[in-house]
Amino acid sequence: PKVNIIKDNAFYGCSAMKTFEVDVCREVGKSALEGCSSLKKIDLQSGKYGDCVFKNCTSAETIIIYGGMDKTPVGMFSGCEKLVRVMGDLSKVAIVSENTFTDCKALTQLNLPSAVIIEDAAFSGCESLKAISDGDIQAEDFGDKSFYGCKSLEQKVNTSASTIGASAFEASGITELYIDGTVGNTIVIGAKAFAKCPNLKIAEIDAATDIKYSVGAGVFEVGQATDGTGTVECITPVYDTLPENNAFYEAGYGVVPYVFDGTYVCYAFSYTGGAAIKWCKDK
Repeated sequence: PKVNIIKDNAFYGCSAMKTFEVDVCREVGKSALEGCSSLKKIDLQSGKYGDCVFKNCTSAETIIIYGGMDKTPVGMFSGCEKLVRVMGDLSKVAIVSENTFTDCKALTQLNLPSAVIIEDAAFSGCESLKAISDGDIQAEDFGDKSFYGCKSLEQKVNTSASTIGASAFEASGITELYIDGTVGNTIVIGAKAFAKCPNLKIAEIDAATDIKYSVGAGVFEVGQATDGTGTVECITPVYDTLPENNAFYEAGYGVVPYVFDGTYVCYAFSYTGGAAIKWCKDK
């Protein structure tokens, strides 16, 4: 039947529905088929989709969409744990929104060659996913947990990056990492960004022309430190006990609890460090 618009939550939670047939429609509202857990194949082609349209369609193995979008709706396929194929043109997608494919455990392959921004948890839990495009992963921004737990991922990450969020590739199968230059003259690599990547053999980061290079503290173990330099330089070491030497505190070094239980960080400021470097460079 011909339908122009399917409104928000139109078939939300219809868990016994096994067949859904509709012609191409102009607009599909958010959560329109969310929780339709008995549908095995869904053909819903539209020029506009709301968030979470197919969320928790846990039996769906194939979903056919119209495609042509430049940004995926939030949570579009989240929780579709048996989804093997997404049929439709995804080649123009520049932004993969948060939770788009979260826990699509059976999904093995996608075609997202134009993806520039991959938001939080976009592919988190896609444990069978081998590749999101032909060639290397070349996005410029990766949100927190964007590929968390993608243990079958076989691609290289080869990009000019701006942000790689916390746990972005944690427990994933990536094999090589190359960051050559940056976007916006800043790189931020978040805590545990590449933790527990057993297949990662090469990591090369070339940021010689950048204004600032920052690595999240969780990347380091106790006894190591970050060194951030702007006008003021701040060295931030991580401890597993509070320093007992009073001279430490008398010199003005502050120690505060860190995010992990039983750990602490110290802020050691040099108020002329970065300014002095700039003065030498300019002169």
